[in-house]
Amino acid sequence: MDAASTYLLSRLPLLLLFGGGYVLYRLMDATGLAEALAAKALEAGRGRIVSVLAAVVASAGFLSLLVSNTITVLALLPTLKELDEQAKRAGVPLTTALTLSVVYGANIGGMGSLIGSPANMLLLGALDYFHVPGAERITFGSWLLWALPLVLVLLAIALALVLAGAVPRRALSLRLGVRRAPALNVRQRRASAAIAVFLAFWTLDAAARSIWPGYTAHAVLASCLFTAAWLVGAMLPRPRLLTIRDLFSGVPRRGLLFAALLGVVLVAVRIFRLDDLAASAVADLIGKDAPVWLLYLGTALSVILLTEIFSNTIVATAFFGVIHAAALAHGAAPLPLMILVSTASTCAFMTPAATPVNALAFGEMRGTSLWRMLALGLILNLAAALLMTAWINRAIPFVYGIS
Repeated sequence: MDAASTYLLSRLPLLLLFGGGYVLYRLMDATGLAEALAAKALEAGRGRIVSVLAAVVASAGFLSLLVSNTITVLALLPTLKELDEQAKRAGVPLTTALTLSVVYGANIGGMGSLIGSPANMLLLGALDYFHVPGAERITFGSWLLWALPLVLVLLAIALALVLAGAVPRRALSLRLGVRRAPALNVRQRRASAAIAVFLAFWTLDAAARSIWPGYTAHAVLASCLFTAAWLVGAMLPRPRLLTIRDLFSGVPRRGLLFAALLGVVLVAVRIFRLDDLAASAVADLIGKDAPVWLLYLGTALSVILLTEIFSNTIVATAFFGVIHAAALAHGAAPLPLMILVSTASTCAFMTPAATPVNALAFGEMRGTSLWRMLALGLILNLAAALLMTAWINRAIPFVYGIS
């Protein structure tokens, strides 16, 4: 077996994981499960403003761990519009608070799981291209170990920011009428079970890799057998959860285009030695004797602020090669910094044009204050950059065993 075949075989479990994540996204969309879970979360708030906003942030964050954050926003928008109309009739402006809650939750949630953001798939390609030490230890479960705490803290900060900066004081005593969520139907219950099985397998797969050395030799076979059985379970029994048409009715052509673009960019970076030039510029700007945290903070802020203007996938793609070279020039491990680029690229909280999620929510929730979105988004951007600098610098070396 040649080197290319050996490499593809070793990465087959991750390819199946991302492929399964796409099927999971189509499954939730086809069965309406995302909308049903969002309705359940909002019902739990019982109409109290603080509880309702907490439910919006939490449900948007949770759903975005598993499916496209655009689908998450589409699932929540009808209920958000209804709540907004109720608040307007009561003379209380809540549009901006509702909009920011769903935007913050959906964008933050995407960094919480390996399949939560397209940038993570591009990250793995870049890590393999540059042969970054520790990349082989990245699994679905190991990503959750360090990312979930980060997501939970950021969600709490986002909720506090919305309550402090976008909710009028008189609104705190208002109680909104939230419709009772219907019970899950048969297809939605089966879809929930399929999702639970998917998450359980890939979490156990990660645990087995870390505690049972012999499992790695069987990981490819185990992942293939599981994926085949899982797909059969979703597509054959009645009522059928998915059809072939469901799988291909929303093929992410844009995502495939960006994946191809990553390869072009990385090759160009190497050919023209742009990574070396950028690394020298970063080293000169920061100084080789400067503390490593300054390199982390500069990276986080640069990626976050550029993401407010350009596509987050484009920004992440452009930064992977640059940051890899900069890390080596600075004497830092490349893995945490490249992961930082991927996670920071999902933190676009300021402008409506930063992500499709921002544009969709801002456009649909008429009356959202642009100036408040800019001001609060800037504060959250800075908080996210500081938090990721402190956490990723320490958590990634610990989880993946690098120095």
